[in-house]
Amino acid sequence: MDKDMMFNIVLCALLVVLIITYCIYVIIDERYKMKYYKSTLTYVTHWDKYSTMVEKQKRVIFFKKIELKYYQFLVFVKRLFVWKKK
Repeated sequence: MDKDMMFNIVLCALLVVLIITYCIYVIIDERYKMKYYKSTLTYVTHWDKYSTMVEKQKRVIFFKKIELKYYQFLVFVKRLFVWKKK
């Protein structure tokens, strides 16, 4: 075997090892992710997971309260102006 052939074999072997290592890293990394309120959370400890979930939950609840107030206002306005069909 000449040097070019040996270099190509070593290069291919190194490439295969790097691809396998990266695949294992991605599989392990995916275990620490979860979907919550249409977003992906990454966490290392359980405390981080739950504190992040609580923060997102408070934000979602806040926006839902604002949406509820908006709808209550619309209902109030609708009751002020009675709409009659002829």
